[in-house]
Amino acid sequence: ARLQEEIDRKEFVIKDKENVVREQDELIQQLQGAAGLRPKSGPDFLKSRDLSGPVPPERRMPSMADIEQLKRISRENRERAEHAEEKLKASEEARVRAERSADSWKTAYQG
Repeated sequence: ARLQEEIDRKEFVIKDKENVVREQDELIQQLQGAAGLRPKSGPDFLKSRDLSGPVPPERRMPSMADIEQLKRISRENRERAEHAEEKLKASEEARVRAERSADSWKTAYQG
């Protein structure tokens, strides 16, 4: 009777671990689905490999309008970066001038 209780307890632990693993697998699949990831194997993998029907937007070739928009955005970002560099350089020069001016005032009043 005691041996049977021990066996039952160990079987329960094994079943419990199997349930935990299954729940984790389901949760992983749900998270991958929410993140837009496709499974690497199993029946869902085969479904995700279906090549019939329309091409999803992320797999399409970009149109000329898309390319022009990306070029425009890139150019605007580059111009913004150059403008920010110029402002940084100007503020650095202003800081150096202010320090020199303060130094000259100090030496004038100390001397």
